[in-house]
Formats: sequence, C-alpha cells, structure tokens
Amino acid sequence: EAGRIEYGTGFPTRIAVSPDARWVATGGGDAVPVAVNARRLSGHLRIFDWKEKKFVTEPYTLATDYVRAVEFSPDSRSLYSGSFSTPPAGGEYLAAIRAFRVGSVRQVWLPLWETTLGNGNPHELSISPNGKDILVPDNGNLQIVDANDGAVRGAKLTFRFYPEDRDEEKLK
Repeated sequence: EAGRIEYGTGFPTRIAVSPDARWVATGGGDAVPVAVNARRLSGHLRIFDWKEKKFVTEPYTLATDYVRAVEFSPDSRSLYSGSFSTPPAGGEYLAAIRAFRVGSVRQVWLPLWETTLGNGNPHELSISPNGKDILVPDNGNLQIVDANDGAVRGAKLTFRFYPEDRDEEKLK
C-alpha cells in the first residue's frame, strides 16, 4: 500500500487526475439530514496532493447540489469545476463553471473566476489540448468558455434532450 488519504464526509461523483499525476480533484457532495427521513444535497470540490498523499483544500461548497464536473488543464496548473445549484441569495438553479490556479511556489490553489451558463446541469466538461477553451454541455448547447477569463464565447452545437421537442416546435 502506497498510502491513504482521508476523504472526509460525503462521496465523490467525479474524479480528475492532473496530467502530471501530482493532483487529484473530486467533485461530489453529501446528503445532509434536514428532518426525519429527509435530506438535502450539498456539494464540494476537494483537491488532494497525490504525491504527498494528503488533503490540500476544499475551495468551495454548495448548499443545494453536488459538484458535477472536474477537469485539469493540460499543464496541470489550472482546475475547472462545474455545478448546478442555486445562487447564494436563492432563486433559480443555474449552471456555473469555476476556475482555480495553483501557485508555483507555495502550491496553494486560488480562485481565478466563476461564470454562469444558465439552465442545464454540467455533468461534464472538457479542456482543449491547447488549454484555451472549455467545452461544457448544458441543457441545449455545447458552450465554449474561455479558460483564461471565463468569458462565454457562445454555443457551437445545439441539441435537444427530447427528440419530440422538435415536433412541438413544428406545431407552433
């Protein structure tokens, strides 16, 4: 056995390993008891130093859903996560992408930016090989997000989750 790392409460739903094999990030959450036989979802992003076999940080938590997507940049220095939750003040569920960057000297993960995509749960995201673009499917589009500043460049592909939606549009 090479060593163990204590995960803490909850469970991971997504796991990403940095290309240099130094970092492991998990997106997931927990079911928090709120009453007898009632729970609400909470989410967290956790980063572990796989080389040192230790927990490093939990950059953010969510009060209403899990962190659904995690992915490292090709240079292993940036981490991107996707979630679908209510804003801190409440309201409609929104898809959000957050970016973090590790410092070169102290190896501390710092937040870079956060962007909102709209409706749809980003269960997955993909980073382009050059590290400049993040591709994120939401409820009807493949969104293109700038990895440097989080600017949403637009949708390059549109789709319908339910094929019968096409028939409903014809009836209008």
